[in-house]
Amino acid sequence: MIVLHNHLSRESRNFVLNVATETDVIVDWYNGGREEWFTAGEIKGISSFPSVIVDIPEYNTPANEELEIGITTVPASRIAIREPTSIADIEAFLEEINVTLRLSESANKTVADLTLESLPSEL
Repeated sequence: MIVLHNHLSRESRNFVLNVATETDVIVDWYNGGREEWFTAGEIKGISSFPSVIVDIPEYNTPANEELEIGITTVPASRIAIREPTSIADIEAFLEEINVTLRLSESANKTVADLTLESLPSEL
């Protein structure tokens, strides 16, 4: 997983020390990480630390006949889980996203559930 880290934040230091593993990518925001992040063309506006990055795949939203809206394709995106304190926080966030992704199947597009193992590990 990619963790955006601010060494000046107690919460961020605790997360990196107690939750992140040695295989995770730690982007230390104020020690060159910000430049690395923007050079890689990543999302802007990160304002909370720690943040864990999630890649959401393209999915479809089902048609809504009542609102006269057809099936809509939502493009893939990269988002940040802001200020998680544990793996359980990350899993709960992923499950919320998975509820939406599972609806995509009824709109003719199957999308795999997001898991800790599916979190990106490269910028």
